[in-house]
Amino acid sequence: MSFQSSCPACASPVEFGLENSILTVCKSCSSLVGRGDGKLEDFGEVADLVQTDSPLQLGMRGKYKGVPFEIVGRTQIRHSAGGVWDEWYAAFRGGQRWGWLAEAQGKVYLTFEKELPATHAIPPFDELDVDDGIKLPEIGVCTVAEIGEGEYFAAEGEIPFQFRPGETIQFADLSGPGKKFATIDVSDGTLVLYAGGQVTFKQLGIADAVANREKELQQVAGVKVSCPNCAGPLELKAPDQTLRVACQFCGSLLDVSEGNLKFLETMGDDVVKPTIPLGTVGTIKGEMFGETWSEDLEFTVIGFVRKKTVYEGTSYYWDEYLLYKPRVPFHWLIQSEGNWNFGKPVTAGEVSGSQRKKNYDGKTFAIYDRAKPTVTHVLGEFYWKVSVGEETKTADYIRPPYMLSRAATLPDENNKKEVNYTVSTYFPTDQVETAFGVQDLRRPFKVGPNQPYPHKGIYKMALAMWCAAMLIAMLVFACGGNKQVFSETFHRTKTDASKAVDWEQPLKIAGGKNIRIECKSTPWCYVAGEFYGTSTHKLHKFGVQDDKSVFMSSLPGGEYTLKLQPQWQANRPNNSSFKITIHQGVPRLLHLFLLVLGITIMPIMVAIHQFTFNVRRWSESDYSPYAVE
Repeated sequence: MSFQSSCPACASPVEFGLENSILTVCKSCSSLVGRGDGKLEDFGEVADLVQTDSPLQLGMRGKYKGVPFEIVGRTQIRHSAGGVWDEWYAAFRGGQRWGWLAEAQGKVYLTFEKELPATHAIPPFDELDVDDGIKLPEIGVCTVAEIGEGEYFAAEGEIPFQFRPGETIQFADLSGPGKKFATIDVSDGTLVLYAGGQVTFKQLGIADAVANREKELQQVAGVKVSCPNCAGPLELKAPDQTLRVACQFCGSLLDVSEGNLKFLETMGDDVVKPTIPLGTVGTIKGEMFGETWSEDLEFTVIGFVRKKTVYEGTSYYWDEYLLYKPRVPFHWLIQSEGNWNFGKPVTAGEVSGSQRKKNYDGKTFAIYDRAKPTVTHVLGEFYWKVSVGEETKTADYIRPPYMLSRAATLPDENNKKEVNYTVSTYFPTDQVETAFGVQDLRRPFKVGPNQPYPHKGIYKMALAMWCAAMLIAMLVFACGGNKQVFSETFHRTKTDASKAVDWEQPLKIAGGKNIRIECKSTPWCYVAGEFYGTSTHKLHKFGVQDDKSVFMSSLPGGEYTLKLQPQWQANRPNNSSFKITIHQGVPRLLHLFLLVLGITIMPIMVAIHQFTFNVRRWSESDYSPYAVE
């Protein structure tokens, strides 16, 4: 049921279109008008809205989980650390239930106010700290990712709660597994919980409306401005999100306040030239990093920072490039000693574990390094108030080719606390050159913390070869034949003991199959033998002794005669005998053993090399599993 009346500030008509809305903004004088106790009240004038790139707007209608809604209001809140964010208010079923829509880092969140039971487990706000795990009603355990303050300063449409322009709120943002998200707000000592999760415009049923809205905005690639210190041309690629700009011409650090540039300080003459210039566009293929992007994404390099950490008196430097694409979370390109990584943000709620090990996306990461890095150089634009000398507390955990990095801000005068996690994937140098169109990048001279071992594919190849060898062996054993082609026992007296045997009856020998010759004699004797090919007229000699067998390679197929010459031991008895048995197609375990051994040697050598590779990887870590105490 709509309600119409006059604005208490300017007497212009104002209308509440929803029965359960609390505030509305007068379109004539921008006063925030509230209703209650049967009369309207002037809550003060709101500032003009700051232009952002949000594709949402009042009047958009959608449906979430089958329930229709309409976006009817918006507030803008100024973060204590700078920056502005939008909160949109969605009236479900005509205001019977209210949802809060927010955008951050290319992600969209939908939350609803949750009633807190008297026995809730949320601690007092001043006792909260980042990385705390808190059990929330109906949503489960979530992790505190940010604690800060914000100030309401602009609004439009109808609002489902009461506030005054300039009012300050404290908040804590939490995230959990399964894209859960929650916010704890504190205003005038009252704690309010909003819980929900990350959604997509498609899930909200407004994907088409958002696409049309983005076409209407006709956003340009950037905003062109001039440095107030040197008048050098600057182009802001993300003007609505940028809080700091470092001029690449004069080294001035500039503050961006709602589109205006303000000189802060000169960073000196020692301006570092990035290896990949600002403004460079790189094409990233999702499959390279396990992403499910439907198409290749183009990221623009908009910022560059150099950081250093000091360990035992030695300074270690690395470079970080900020990558931007509209409607996509900021990504990072990181270079350290010639090793490159491509990083993306992940929520604190997706990470679990201890100080020594972290778990993310079903993977376990081991601690590699802890540091307190300092920013030494800045160029380009950034979505936070970066400055030279800025310090953070970091911890890196590795599971090659991945690295999970934790960065926590140090408490400031506003008691702002924030923890950010980034998962990085090793990015081979030649692929970086291809993606960003650059050449002659520095090659790594030492093993990177999460650099994958380059020859692991040999293990799979060796396994395939081993399986193939087993299969061939099985086929040989099954199909080899092992056919007996000759077996005779020859008896000798003392007078004819050394007489040779000429076996004239032709033996049929198949070509392409080996020959095994066995001898059994009483007493011991050695038999020298000859195969004579009746068609080839060639001799093939062999020798075999009692209780032994010998192998011959395959002979040409055909008929052969056999000559056997026994050689007896001394003091033999009057009667003696020897038996000769000949088989063809006999599988030889020795050959299989040698084949498997040859295949196995290769992965063993690779494993030894991989061990030394991993020792070098951990050589600069205080947490090396190979360290000897």
